[in-house]
Amino acid sequence: MNIKRFRRLMRKNWFRKRVRKLAVVWALLIASISIALSMIPGNKADAVGEDQQVYYKYYDNVKIQKGDTLWGYAEKFKSPDGMTCQEYINDVKRINHLRDDKLKVNETIVLPYYSTEYICSR
Repeated sequence: MNIKRFRRLMRKNWFRKRVRKLAVVWALLIASISIALSMIPGNKADAVGEDQQVYYKYYDNVKIQKGDTLWGYAEKFKSPDGMTCQEYINDVKRINHLRDDKLKVNETIVLPYYSTEYICSR
């Protein structure tokens, strides 16, 4: 066998192996990217049936009066779509950076409330 021919064959084998490796790497890269992108949650619109009501969340400033409690506000303003009073209280505490359930008279806090009317403030 001629040495030039042997070198040429070796180059071809090396080239073929390299092309195969690159093809495998690219295929794995594309597959992993497509899997990663498919796991990202999309902006799916929630289907609302004719019998379901849509509630919009709004906020209001409330001045605390004597005898007011977070539990009382929760019973009055919580979302009618299944929100518990405790969930509402936790939301109010998070919004107003409250550490406990105690309210101070004449203090102003922000309370969320829910309505079926869409209000555009423009």
